[in-house]
Amino acid sequence: MAKIEKQKKESKEKIYNLPNALSLFRLLVSPILVLLIFQGINIWLLAILFAISALTDFADGFIARRFNRVTNLGRKLDIIADRVLMISIILAILTYLVETQLITTSHILLIVLIISREILALPFFIIAIVVGKRFLPHARFAGKLMTTMQGVTFPMIILNWWIAWPFAIVTSIIGIICAGYYAYDALIKPNNKYQKDLDKHYAELVKKI
Repeated sequence: MAKIEKQKKESKEKIYNLPNALSLFRLLVSPILVLLIFQGINIWLLAILFAISALTDFADGFIARRFNRVTNLGRKLDIIADRVLMISIILAILTYLVETQLITTSHILLIVLIISREILALPFFIIAIVVGKRFLPHARFAGKLMTTMQGVTFPMIILNWWIAWPFAIVTSIIGIICAGYYAYDALIKPNNKYQKDLDKHYAELVKKI
């Protein structure tokens, strides 16, 4: 009964707002960028488009909190859009580099470093879904920072800039921290104080919309 009431409440949310539009933009632009990669898009243009898409993650979160446009749908869409953008583009780039025989060991190592969060958190994500835990916990600052670093570092990798290495290493360290947070928030203690406080905070924001 409580679950039905919660679903009714979420269905009444005003989901048509700018933050949700930005998240949806990231979700929809992912297959377009993948297509452009295989169409031979200019590498500079790809880098710019990817960076802009990734950095909208910070923008939608800021707007949602600043102007009370937070919704449960938006929170989940934001997380999903980030993962879809990052994973789809990286897989497409790797496939393209392999097919064109341009792949190098450096490419592989750098990409593994910048997706450390996705690699390490994936088993916990699957387990959380199977056992019915909080598989989409509220994002922490480290998660937003990780997405921003990925958005900055990935273009450096595909442009073959040497500075990609220190950025990738820093991104990897942040990714390990994020994976630890995810394991804690999703499985170890899903109802910890941080998550419960945000549950309450977002519930209050939704009421004000």
